[in-house]
Amino acid sequence: MRYIIFSLFLWVIFVNTAHAQSARILSLEECIRMAQNQSPAAKMANMGIEAATFSYEAFTASLKPQLNFSADLPGLRRSYVNIQQDDGSPKFVYQSQTYSDVSLNVNQVLPLTGGSVSVFSSLSNFSFLSDNGFTNWRSNPFGIRINQPLFQLNAARWNKTEQNMRFDLAKIDYYQELENIAVDITRRYFSVLIAQQGIRRAQNNVINNDTIFNLSQGRFSVGKIAENELLESELNLMNARADLSQAQMDYERSLEELITTLGLEKNAPLEISIPEELPEITVDPDEAVAQAMTFSRQVKNNQLSQLLAERNVRAATSGNRFSADITASFGLNQTGSSFNEAFTNPIDQEFFSVGLNVPILQWGAGKAEIDAAETLQEQTRLRIEQQNREYEVDIYYQVQNLRQLKNQVEISNKSDDVASRRYEITRNRYLIGKITIQELFIAQREKDQAQINRIANLQTFWIALAELRAATLYDFVEMRPVIIH
Repeated sequence: MRYIIFSLFLWVIFVNTAHAQSARILSLEECIRMAQNQSPAAKMANMGIEAATFSYEAFTASLKPQLNFSADLPGLRRSYVNIQQDDGSPKFVYQSQTYSDVSLNVNQVLPLTGGSVSVFSSLSNFSFLSDNGFTNWRSNPFGIRINQPLFQLNAARWNKTEQNMRFDLAKIDYYQELENIAVDITRRYFSVLIAQQGIRRAQNNVINNDTIFNLSQGRFSVGKIAENELLESELNLMNARADLSQAQMDYERSLEELITTLGLEKNAPLEISIPEELPEITVDPDEAVAQAMTFSRQVKNNQLSQLLAERNVRAATSGNRFSADITASFGLNQTGSSFNEAFTNPIDQEFFSVGLNVPILQWGAGKAEIDAAETLQEQTRLRIEQQNREYEVDIYYQVQNLRQLKNQVEISNKSDDVASRRYEITRNRYLIGKITIQELFIAQREKDQAQINRIANLQTFWIALAELRAATLYDFVEMRPVIIH
């Protein structure tokens, strides 16, 4: 039995060694970088920022001069039409007409004032199809029109400010998603690492327990130990073999999940290493809070909420008070029976109007609308104030927690070393018959638990560091913002 177990162990070591020689060994930092560059989640994040960029470019393009051409050619109308006679009586006359119309317009929104200006040119043709038919042309070689609202919400300026903030928020969302990927990869990386260490621990336990079981058989055969101790050693050997089988399954599953998340091919050879060296976090918690309040998504999103609340108040206020619209145009026009005549000696045309809107009796509707907008604005302010306060406290204690977690890692490393040495001493003492098997198994369980605690504390530290980066979009190791402008 001992020979079979030892051969199995050698075979496992050989397979793992051959796999390690061909497998790519990746550190945690390399896995994170790979996931942020090529994983399916990273590709979706890239698509999201591309879509936001295209939308923002479309909006900024709409603020530039827009050139439009429109035409209706040709048009045909055949029907009875109502023609009023000199005495005022109607007369229905059958008419056959053709008409055409083309125009060219350049329109420009004025975000500074909220108005608009347009330059236009048009040409129209109208013909009667009858024995006494005629053709008429009308031209507008040049015209300019200006529209300017007064005492109203400047929607163009507010839209520009809002879209700028939304695009900034989209960029923040992109980096936020990359940092979320880092958090996810860190968890998956340590899942593989824990399973990997579980295999090694289980392999060692199988060998050690096999040795103990064979030794117990020899001692039982000469009457040095009771049958109960022999059965206990056999049970521990069986449990060690079961643990090894379960550890191998956990390792294969967690490794495949990591490979899939990284965007690698299925069953790609991959090995990972333990991130033993911990980064130094020396930043003052108050400074960390100040940096986080500058770069985090939550703060930027709250700023957008404040902007929208203020806009709603302005819209409600301006919509329930005196307002006016000024429209003016100037141009040249001419008519004629031929194309050339329509462009001969054009005369000027002018248009000017002032539109007024004066709310007189609204039964309190206007004031209620303004009060509602102001109440929502105050509610938004209080909510943001509370969220920011909670966020500051959370970041403060996350930084403090990292320091504590680092201390726990150092303690668990020492505990792991002590437990391993204690187990070796206890095992050697058992082999020479100085202690009972119960003491040996207690030392073995303590050794296993110390190894588990060591990796678990490492996992907790690295996940906490990744979550802090994701929450603040600030690198507290390099002391720089994550976002690249």
